[in-house]
Amino acid sequence: MNTANINKNDLTKEQVAKAMACKTAEELMALAKSEGMELTKEEA
Repeated sequence: MNTANINKNDLTKEQVAKAMACKTAEELMALAKSEGMELTKEEA
């Protein structure tokens, strides 16, 4: 999935909760990758 196509309305409550639990940009980037999405450090 391209980052330009990530829509917050497409995220599940579980995905949002996991993202909120990330303490660093690197953690958020790894989470996004595990969910089939890509984030740059700037986007994270």
